Amino acid sequence: MKYVITPLLKFAFVALIAAQSQGQSTQALAIGQSGDVAHITPNVEAGKLEIRIVGDDGHTLRKSVSIPLRNQVAPQIDVDFFKVNGQFQFSYTVRNHQSARQRIDDWDLVLPAKATTEKVTQPKLWHAATIISKISQIGHALDGADSGAILSWYRAVDDAASLEPGETLSGFVLRSFYAPGLVYSYTFGAWPDDSALSDLPLEVTRALVPYLRRESNSQVRITIGPVFSPDTPVEQILGTYHRRLSMLPANAATTIKESFLHDLLGLLAKAQAGLISKPSNRSGLEMLCRRNSLHPLSEMERNVLQAISLSACSGYEM
Repeated sequence: MKYVITPLLKFAFVALIAAQSQGQSTQALAIGQSGDVAHITPNVEAGKLEIRIVGDDGHTLRKSVSIPLRNQVAPQIDVDFFKVNGQFQFSYTVRNHQSARQRIDDWDLVLPAKATTEKVTQPKLWHAATIISKISQIGHALDGADSGAILSWYRAVDDAASLEPGETLSGFVLRSFYAPGLVYSYTFGAWPDDSALSDLPLEVTRALVPYLRRESNSQVRITIGPVFSPDTPVEQILGTYHRRLSMLPANAATTIKESFLHDLLGLLAKAQAGLISKPSNRSGLEMLCRRNSLHPLSEMERNVLQAISLSACSGYEM
């Protein structure tokens, strides 16, 4: 079965591979006026940043340093969601595949606003916090908005249940007045011993910052979460689904088939165009909302169709 790497995603996929190749090559960085040079080898895929400092005579000045990353987890984010009493409830189960090399200690959802989190619960001894975040931190996940919010679930104490490789944990629940859409999630491994960072020259720690951000220091997945405020026009909802489905990152491990994606993008575009040209022209929306697949659907495909139904298909059955 062929999964998503479509022409729509080809550019993003090629860019990702290029970035990874570049990220694994050694960077030489001059340290002030000393003549010393730091050789930085960011091996993001293997979960480490390696630094070697060489003096002006070509000899290594100190023992090579390896900074571990938190991206050696293998998460699967499952979600059940429905509407009840005017609110949408999202219940998440997180699994850390047995191939992981780190336990999961926390995971985040990127949301459009802090107001999306009406009520949040979590497993025993885990905590949750929603913070406003600037576009510089999570801009690619916000469709160009100036700011959004990060909902973070994390182990509060050592006795809290952890997600070792092969383990599963449920009980992450979110209630919201915002209708469901596609959201990014970031899953992190246990906090490593990165005390060696404090001993590195300032020029080196600054150069490492891009590799310590969410995109490199976690595992990225796509799931369903609260996105659309109650007053969002249907054509805007359709446009957001179309844009996000068109830009699915190649490393997000979705199980959306190319044929399914092509079909759904066409239906979304037709429904949106009809509403924009004439608000009463709802034939395209009706066709989208009554879409029936003749082929077996993956869980993610079913989730996407259900989310569209709840957010855009009032009065129709998908």
